[in-house]
Amino acid sequence: MRTALKTLLIYLVGLINIASTLLPIWPRRYRLLTALLPVQGALVAQHLTLFAGVLMLLLAYPVAQGHRRAAWLLMGCALLAVFANLAKGLDVEEALANLALLATLWRVRARFHDIPLRYTVVDLARLGGALLVIQALYALSGRAVLALLHTLEDRLATWNPTVGDHRWALHALTAHLRLEHLFLSEANLALPAFLVGVFLVISWTALAQIERDPQAGDLYRRFGRSSHNSLAYIANRGDTRTFIASQGRGAISYKLVGRIALQIGAMLGPASERHAVYAEFRSWLRAEGLIPAAVALAPEERAVAAAAGMRCIAIGREAVVDLASFSVERLSKKLRWAQRSLTRRGYHCALLPATQITGTLRAALARIDDEWRAARGGRDYGCCMTLGRFPNPQDAACLVGLMAGPDGEPIAYLTLLPGGEGYYSLDLTRRLRDAPNATMEYLLMETLAALRARGASEVSLNFSTFSGAPAWLAGSALARLGGLAIQTSTLETFNNKFQPRWSPRYLAVRHWLDLPDVLYAILVIEGADRVLYSALARWLGRARRPLPAASPAPSAPPHAASLSGEGA
Repeated sequence: MRTALKTLLIYLVGLINIASTLLPIWPRRYRLLTALLPVQGALVAQHLTLFAGVLMLLLAYPVAQGHRRAAWLLMGCALLAVFANLAKGLDVEEALANLALLATLWRVRARFHDIPLRYTVVDLARLGGALLVIQALYALSGRAVLALLHTLEDRLATWNPTVGDHRWALHALTAHLRLEHLFLSEANLALPAFLVGVFLVISWTALAQIERDPQAGDLYRRFGRSSHNSLAYIANRGDTRTFIASQGRGAISYKLVGRIALQIGAMLGPASERHAVYAEFRSWLRAEGLIPAAVALAPEERAVAAAAGMRCIAIGREAVVDLASFSVERLSKKLRWAQRSLTRRGYHCALLPATQITGTLRAALARIDDEWRAARGGRDYGCCMTLGRFPNPQDAACLVGLMAGPDGEPIAYLTLLPGGEGYYSLDLTRRLRDAPNATMEYLLMETLAALRARGASEVSLNFSTFSGAPAWLAGSALARLGGLAIQTSTLETFNNKFQPRWSPRYLAVRHWLDLPDVLYAILVIEGADRVLYSALARWLGRARRPLPAASPAPSAPPHAASLSGEGA
């Protein structure tokens, strides 16, 4: 039985429970019921039936997919609905429908799996909207039923005023409905609170912790050298999950946000194997109950995803400098003047492998990083194009560009990640607050020239998220939001100084209905949820900063961290 048909059948039982709370009790059943239970007890049972019916609607789809925890909760709802239907009006028919659902779920209980349910804020928004719609429709239906019964009562009194028994029955039904909707008006807050509470209980333990496979090893060395992609080295992050295809044909790195498995790294492996690796990755995600998605796919990767049935749209642009045609003399006059000025004043740069960054030099660079973070609220954000950390000695293929002042002390640095033979990607860029103007431009010019001298072919500068999003996807609004998080407009202005070519990057989704969840996952990973905190911290820092006072120039430190890598 297909998932859609299973979902519809559970929906049907839930709707039966909800509709039964709107229908009046048969007069003879009402007499018998009120002889056994107080009216207030019957109303409580009626609302329990309503709660169980709405909860069935929310659990229908995960139960149809085979989630064990949701199925057990649904069986509990069905059992509760059996007794509640009997207590609210001796509704044997509705009780039998719930009993049939309970028996069916019990028979197939061995087929359910323990794959966790994963939810996000987007799902909470959907739940809130569904609750508002259910409450509005239920209240509207209740008012319509009350109006209909009042009309029937008036007409019956006009047609045959001597039929007291029928008049008494309709009067009792009308009074019952008044009590029912009085109770519902008091429970308008209790129903959504109850459902949200159940939702949180289900999903509390379902959010999987994002961890890296400790057995994965150096995935770039294993698979990434055959790539030509600025995201190839992202597989060596410490907080991503990695899927390794059978027979070691390739690998894909991704992060989990709710039930979205968002690919953030390149499709690692030979080009001839990528179709098979991606198909196997999608099959594994389907078995785990996860939704595949990808951000920042290169054009050649977009073809692989589209062939697998994914919907792809342009979501951003990547600035790539072709070193074969790069020359400082071709840059703007302002940049060339800044280079000559800083060189005459004694500033100089060096490009070192990560293995040559000594402890003393690493400590000096850490101080630069600390100052940079403090100026931004103590946090940084962004993930899709960064390693997320400073390269360590094990990152032998990474490079570090350094800039020092006349005294030899570092004032700025940048890191480069390998993306295949002769291909590098700009990662971290840090500078001291009191560094001279055009510091990063000077450092990047010298770094690009050094890479060209080493025989490198291309360097990816930055990825501008949402800058290429189409208008129907609210591309301009998303670009502004992304600009708040990672200053995309500033990055584009900086990149254009080096005359790059702009290469499109693509977003891939399984279905357009997954777009809200995927966009939320991107914003979470890029750090948009922390923008407000950082902006507030910067504002408070400026408000508390005292006015600068004159002070003597500091003396040179006794042990300067030289760019040559010498030191303890």
